[in-house]
Amino acid sequence: MLKKNYKFTSPNFGLRPIGMLIDTIIIHYTEMKDDISALKRLCDVETEVSSHYLISKKGEVFSLVPDHLRAWHAGPSCWRNREKVNDFSIGIELDNNGKEEFSIPLMRSLIKLCHELIQVYPIDQFNIIGHSDVIPSRKFDPGRLFDWQILAKRGIGIYPELLEEVDIPEVTMIQNMLAKYGYKIEITGIMDQLTIDVMRAFNEHFNPSCFEVWNKKSQAMLQALLTTR
Repeated sequence: MLKKNYKFTSPNFGLRPIGMLIDTIIIHYTEMKDDISALKRLCDVETEVSSHYLISKKGEVFSLVPDHLRAWHAGPSCWRNREKVNDFSIGIELDNNGKEEFSIPLMRSLIKLCHELIQVYPIDQFNIIGHSDVIPSRKFDPGRLFDWQILAKRGIGIYPELLEEVDIPEVTMIQNMLAKYGYKIEITGIMDQLTIDVMRAFNEHFNPSCFEVWNKKSQAMLQALLTTR
């Protein structure tokens, strides 16, 4: 079993709705200079933010809020037509400033932690996602430098194998497909700001080398995900 540090606890939590199943993992980066700064923020009652776990660059895992309680990590969020993602998710913060590679010890501990959570809770593989997936207009973490493919190769989350690129359909079709996958998006038929934000969030997750442009690879990944589901 993964060794955890229980020295730090956060006062920022609540009760989950009665009978609520934990079936989602949300991955964040701290966007702070180090784990000590992040711990201070996550454990400060005035910030009103927290997470269940924080993983340092050295791979140390801090347990801040017990799993059965509702940590305040996702904010006003939505995934697969379910609002208030905090209610049914586990939040994991990664010690990373958002502009650097994720350390190998950190990634190793994250993989071990996710494996443990998957064994305990009915985690849906399609629900192992990033903060930006559930709040695409406001959040960017864990960002395009986070390697989702490594996790998928170890049985954590979904990252389909790309067989061939496909043509890009009209905006309405893309919006419908993104909504079917899980994003909260309005079907407007126009390339509005929300659509741009959702496309960016999708690319950061599945097409990070070209995250600002929706291209044939983006479309192929989306179609492959829907086929997998």
